[in-house]
Amino acid sequence: IHFRLLREDFVGPLRDGIQQYLSKVPGKNSNIRIYENVYLLGSRLIPQSGLVYDLLLDSRIASKIYWANSRRLLYGNLLVLTFNNFQSCAFCTIEDRSQVEKKFIISVKTLKELKNFEQTQMNLDVVDRSCSLTMIETMVYFEAYHPVLNALQIIPSNHRFPLGSFLLKLTNEMTTPDYIKPTTTYDFTPLLVDLNSDVNASLIIHQTFCSIKRICI
Repeated sequence: IHFRLLREDFVGPLRDGIQQYLSKVPGKNSNIRIYENVYLLGSRLIPQSGLVYDLLLDSRIASKIYWANSRRLLYGNLLVLTFNNFQSCAFCTIEDRSQVEKKFIISVKTLKELKNFEQTQMNLDVVDRSCSLTMIETMVYFEAYHPVLNALQIIPSNHRFPLGSFLLKLTNEMTTPDYIKPTTTYDFTPLLVDLNSDVNASLIIHQTFCSIKRICI
Protein backbone atom coordinates (compact mmCIF):
# COMPACT_ATOMS: atom_id res chain seq x y z
CA ILE A 1 0.00 0.00 0.00
CA HIS A 2 2.88 2.39 0.71
CA PHE A 3 4.26 1.79 -2.78
CA ARG A 4 0.91 2.70 -4.34
CA LEU A 5 0.55 5.78 -2.15
CA LEU A 6 4.06 7.00 -2.95
CA ARG A 7 3.59 6.29 -6.66
CA GLU A 8 0.31 8.22 -6.72
CA ASP A 9 1.97 11.11 -4.89
CA PHE A 10 4.33 11.39 -7.85
CA VAL A 11 2.16 10.26 -10.78
CA GLY A 12 -0.97 12.18 -9.72
CA PRO A 13 0.34 15.69 -10.53
CA LEU A 14 1.79 14.42 -13.82
CA ARG A 15 -1.54 12.88 -14.85
CA ASP A 16 -3.50 15.98 -13.82
CA GLY A 17 -1.09 18.25 -15.67
CA ILE A 18 -1.35 16.28 -18.92
CA GLN A 19 -5.15 16.20 -18.65
CA GLN A 20 -5.21 19.98 -18.19
CA TYR A 21 -2.89 20.41 -21.18
CA LEU A 22 -5.06 18.22 -23.43
CA SER A 23 -8.30 19.86 -22.33
CA LYS A 24 -6.93 23.32 -23.24
CA VAL A 25 -8.14 24.73 -19.93
CA PRO A 26 -6.99 28.36 -19.67
CA GLY A 27 -4.63 29.32 -16.89
CA LYS A 28 -1.21 28.28 -15.68
CA ASN A 29 -0.48 24.57 -15.46
CA SER A 30 1.08 24.23 -12.01
CA ASN A 31 1.79 20.49 -12.26
CA ILE A 32 4.03 20.24 -15.31
CA ARG A 33 6.35 22.23 -17.55
CA ILE A 34 5.58 22.08 -21.26
CA TYR A 35 8.18 22.30 -24.03
CA GLU A 36 6.94 22.33 -27.60
CA ASN A 37 8.85 22.15 -30.89
CA VAL A 38 11.44 19.74 -29.49
CA TYR A 39 13.42 17.71 -32.02
CA LEU A 40 15.25 14.41 -31.73
CA LEU A 41 18.85 14.70 -32.94
CA GLY A 42 19.74 11.03 -32.64
CA SER A 43 21.26 8.56 -30.20
CA ARG A 44 24.78 7.92 -28.94
CA LEU A 45 26.64 5.83 -26.39
CA ILE A 46 28.28 7.36 -23.34
CA PRO A 47 30.39 5.39 -20.83
CA GLN A 48 28.43 6.27 -17.70
CA SER A 49 24.85 5.78 -18.89
CA GLY A 50 24.92 3.70 -22.06
CA LEU A 51 22.51 4.67 -24.83
CA VAL A 52 21.17 8.23 -24.62
CA TYR A 53 19.16 10.42 -26.98
CA ASP A 54 19.94 14.06 -27.71
CA LEU A 55 17.01 16.48 -27.85
CA LEU A 56 17.07 20.00 -29.25
CA LEU A 57 14.86 22.53 -27.47
CA ASP A 58 13.13 25.45 -29.13
CA SER A 59 15.78 28.19 -29.07
CA ARG A 60 13.15 30.93 -28.86
CA ILE A 61 12.07 29.61 -25.46
CA ALA A 62 15.30 28.08 -24.17
CA SER A 63 17.31 31.25 -24.79
CA LYS A 64 15.11 33.16 -22.33
CA ILE A 65 15.87 30.80 -19.43
CA TYR A 66 18.83 31.46 -17.12
CA TRP A 67 19.92 27.82 -16.93
CA ALA A 68 22.74 28.30 -14.42
CA ASN A 69 20.26 28.92 -11.60
CA SER A 70 17.20 27.20 -13.06
CA ARG A 71 15.64 24.10 -11.55
CA ARG A 72 14.33 23.08 -14.95
CA LEU A 73 15.53 19.86 -16.53
CA LEU A 74 17.60 18.71 -13.56
CA TYR A 75 19.51 15.46 -13.74
CA GLY A 76 17.28 12.45 -13.12
CA ASN A 77 13.96 14.20 -13.60
CA LEU A 78 11.21 12.49 -15.58
CA LEU A 79 10.18 13.59 -19.07
CA VAL A 80 7.32 12.44 -21.28
CA LEU A 81 7.74 12.80 -25.06
CA THR A 82 4.95 12.60 -27.63
CA PHE A 83 4.13 13.71 -31.16
CA ASN A 84 0.44 12.71 -31.26
CA ASN A 85 -1.17 14.23 -28.16
CA PHE A 86 -0.17 11.33 -25.90
CA GLN A 87 -1.78 8.57 -27.95
CA SER A 88 1.74 7.19 -27.68
CA CYS A 89 4.62 8.52 -25.61
CA ALA A 90 8.12 7.81 -24.36
CA PHE A 91 9.20 8.08 -20.73
CA CYS A 92 12.74 9.36 -20.22
CA THR A 93 15.02 10.65 -17.52
CA ILE A 94 17.51 13.47 -17.96
CA GLU A 95 21.11 12.28 -18.13
CA ASP A 96 22.97 15.44 -19.12
CA ARG A 97 22.08 19.09 -19.57
CA SER A 98 25.59 20.55 -19.82
CA GLN A 99 24.90 21.77 -23.37
CA VAL A 100 21.51 23.30 -22.72
CA GLU A 101 22.73 26.82 -22.01
CA LYS A 102 24.76 27.27 -25.20
CA LYS A 103 23.33 24.76 -27.67
CA PHE A 104 19.88 24.12 -26.12
CA ILE A 105 20.56 20.37 -26.18
CA ILE A 106 19.80 17.85 -23.44
CA SER A 107 20.57 14.13 -23.30
CA VAL A 108 17.93 11.71 -22.03
CA LYS A 109 17.69 8.00 -21.33
CA THR A 110 14.52 6.01 -21.87
CA LEU A 111 13.04 4.05 -19.00
CA LYS A 112 12.63 0.31 -19.27
CA GLU A 113 9.30 -0.96 -20.55
CA LEU A 114 6.58 0.01 -18.11
CA LYS A 115 3.81 -2.37 -17.19
CA ASN A 116 0.37 -1.42 -18.50
CA PHE A 117 1.97 0.99 -21.00
CA GLU A 118 3.37 -1.45 -23.57
CA GLN A 119 0.84 -0.54 -26.28
CA THR A 120 1.28 3.21 -25.89
CA GLN A 121 5.05 3.38 -25.48
CA MET A 122 6.87 5.18 -28.28
CA ASN A 123 10.18 3.92 -29.65
CA LEU A 124 12.52 6.88 -30.10
CA ASP A 125 14.66 4.90 -32.55
CA VAL A 126 11.91 5.08 -35.19
CA VAL A 127 10.93 8.72 -34.66
CA ASP A 128 11.73 10.89 -37.68
CA ARG A 129 14.15 13.70 -36.92
CA SER A 130 11.91 16.19 -38.69
CA CYS A 131 9.04 15.34 -36.34
CA SER A 132 8.16 18.03 -33.80
CA LEU A 133 7.80 16.62 -30.29
CA THR A 134 5.99 17.88 -27.23
CA MET A 135 7.97 17.33 -24.04
CA ILE A 136 6.45 17.32 -20.55
CA GLU A 137 8.58 17.73 -17.43
CA THR A 138 7.23 16.90 -14.00
CA MET A 139 7.36 19.59 -11.34
CA VAL A 140 7.88 16.86 -8.72
CA TYR A 141 11.52 15.76 -8.67
CA PHE A 142 11.51 12.15 -9.89
CA GLU A 143 14.96 11.22 -8.58
CA ALA A 144 13.75 11.68 -5.00
CA TYR A 145 11.04 9.02 -5.54
CA HIS A 146 12.81 6.62 -7.89
CA PRO A 147 15.15 4.73 -5.50
CA VAL A 148 12.47 4.42 -2.81
CA LEU A 149 9.92 3.01 -5.28
CA ASN A 150 12.50 0.55 -6.60
CA ALA A 151 13.37 -0.59 -3.07
CA LEU A 152 9.71 -1.15 -2.19
CA GLN A 153 9.19 -3.18 -5.36
CA ILE A 154 11.97 -5.67 -4.65
CA ILE A 155 10.81 -6.51 -1.11
CA PRO A 156 9.26 -10.03 -1.27
CA SER A 157 5.61 -10.22 -0.27
CA ASN A 158 6.41 -12.82 2.40
CA HIS A 159 9.29 -10.79 3.80
CA ARG A 160 8.99 -9.53 7.35
CA PHE A 161 9.31 -5.81 6.85
CA PRO A 162 11.18 -4.05 9.70
CA LEU A 163 8.68 -2.25 11.95
CA GLY A 164 6.00 -3.38 9.50
CA SER A 165 3.18 -3.32 12.06
CA PHE A 166 3.82 0.37 12.68
CA LEU A 167 4.79 1.54 9.16
CA LEU A 168 2.45 -0.64 7.09
CA LYS A 169 -0.44 -1.61 9.36
CA LEU A 170 -0.27 1.69 11.27
CA THR A 171 -0.94 0.05 14.61
CA ASN A 172 -0.49 2.10 17.79
CA GLU A 173 -0.33 -0.89 20.12
CA MET A 174 2.79 -0.94 22.27
CA THR A 175 4.44 -4.35 22.29
CA THR A 176 7.47 -5.60 24.15
CA PRO A 177 10.62 -5.88 22.01
CA ASP A 178 12.00 -9.39 21.58
CA TYR A 179 15.08 -8.54 23.61
CA ILE A 180 12.98 -7.68 26.70
CA LYS A 181 12.43 -10.78 28.85
CA PRO A 182 10.48 -11.14 32.12
CA THR A 183 13.78 -11.30 33.97
CA THR A 184 15.41 -8.37 32.17
CA THR A 185 16.68 -5.58 34.41
CA TYR A 186 18.42 -2.29 33.65
CA ASP A 187 20.46 -0.26 36.09
CA PHE A 188 20.16 3.48 35.36
CA THR A 189 22.06 4.57 38.46
CA PRO A 190 24.97 6.16 36.53
CA LEU A 191 22.51 8.33 34.61
CA LEU A 192 20.46 9.51 37.58
CA VAL A 193 22.84 9.78 40.52
CA ASP A 194 26.21 11.40 40.94
CA LEU A 195 28.67 8.56 41.33
CA ASN A 196 30.54 10.52 44.02
CA SER A 197 27.44 10.96 46.20
CA ASP A 198 26.35 8.74 49.08
CA VAL A 199 22.92 8.06 47.52
CA ASN A 200 22.35 4.79 45.73
CA ALA A 201 19.43 4.43 43.34
CA SER A 202 18.41 2.06 40.62
CA LEU A 203 15.65 1.66 38.07
CA ILE A 204 14.56 -1.90 37.47
CA ILE A 205 12.28 -3.07 34.68
CA HIS A 206 9.96 -5.82 35.92
CA GLN A 207 8.07 -8.26 33.69
CA THR A 208 6.59 -5.80 31.19
CA PHE A 209 8.14 -3.18 28.94
CA CYS A 210 6.08 -0.32 30.36
CA SER A 211 6.24 -1.28 34.04
CA ILE A 212 9.12 0.56 35.71
CA LYS A 213 9.74 0.48 39.43
CA ARG A 214 12.12 2.81 41.18
CA ILE A 215 13.92 1.59 44.29
CA CYS A 216 15.87 4.01 46.45
CA ILE A 217 18.12 2.95 49.29
